[in-house]
Order: sequence, then structure tokens, then C-alpha cells
Amino acid sequence: MNKIKVLIVDDHPVVRQGIRRILEMENDVEVVGEAENGRQALAGAAALQPDVVLLDISMPGLDGIEVARQLKQTCPETRVIVLTVHEQEQFLFQAVQAGVDGYLLKDLPEAELAVVIRKVSQGHSVLDPAMTRPLLREFSALAKSRVRRQNFLTEREIEVLHLLAQGLTNKEIAGILHVSDSTLKRVVRAVCQKLRVDSRPRAVAEARARGII
Repeated sequence: MNKIKVLIVDDHPVVRQGIRRILEMENDVEVVGEAENGRQALAGAAALQPDVVLLDISMPGLDGIEVARQLKQTCPETRVIVLTVHEQEQFLFQAVQAGVDGYLLKDLPEAELAVVIRKVSQGHSVLDPAMTRPLLREFSALAKSRVRRQNFLTEREIEVLHLLAQGLTNKEIAGILHVSDSTLKRVVRAVCQKLRVDSRPRAVAEARARGII
């Protein structure tokens, strides 16, 4: 049976020893090396060609984010799992942008570590459950922003669409927004042109279909 080759990267010897102890109990996992900083990690990965790198973020010299970014360029077949104490969203987003295959917190139950390594070595991506909410929130915000950019709609045009969706008349909407009827008609006409429809109901339907409102 081919074992999963793992390189452990952490600047704390006690942490590295603890991870090694956990993984050495697994028949299908082999710790092929350790590194205490980013430079050693890159050199070790190039020499040992591990299947998986367990990578801390906070290290002297190159931090884990930069190491992950470089590993994805120099060792594209190697899977990278961040194992860290950092729960801040900024580290998660930076790690995802760097191309990591997993992001785990160090309070992960010992029994789960080998399970995650197996999943990642098989091509899956794994995220610590505690980090799911901020990532989904960020993706949701990006998706909404992308939709708005794609449609070139202004905030006022989107506001008008929301009011149109409520079935309000032009006069009612103009009163709510404190604009003239002619100004509102220009906004509605612009919305229809941008959404490539020829009526208010179709504009509302198209906006809903695109997730704008």
C-alpha cells in the first residue's frame, strides 16, 4: 500500500513532535520530513515531493501564506493544508487566495487529522467548520457585487427595482424617492435598457432571475 507522504511545517518543535506522534499511529500515512520555517519548507517540499504539506501560518521569514503560494507554483501536485491557531477571517481569505486545499484550526480533534489528510490527498478540499460562516459570507458579498457590476446598475436603479417589485406606481415611487416623474421615468428607462427588457414587469422578473433583487 502506498502511504501518504506528509511534510510537517511549524516553528514550534513541540507542535511538530505532537503531529508526528499522531500521524505515526496511522498505517497509511508517513511523515517524510519536518521544517521549522518557510525556506526549509520550500526546500523540503522540492526534495521530498510530499503528497501533503501541513503548514503553519506564523513563522519567521516567509509566512505560511507565502509558502503556500510558492508551493502551488513549484510543487503543483502537492496538497497544502494550513494548520493554525488563527481564526481571523483575513488569514482564511489570504490562504484561500493562495490556493490551499484545507484550512484547519489547531484545536482539531487528534482523530480527525488523519481523516482530513486522506480526504485532501484524494483531491477534496477541507475547511474547519468554525471557518465556514465567514467564508460563505464573503462569497455571498462577492457574488452580489459581481452581479451589480455585470449589470452596471447604480444604487438608485436597484432601489427603483425594489420599489417596482412591490407593485408601486411611478407616482408613488417618485414620491418615496423625492424625485420628479420625468426623472423617475428616465431611471426606469435606463434600467430596462441595461437589463435588455421592454417593460417594468419584465425588468422586475429579469432582476429577480439574476439575483439583483
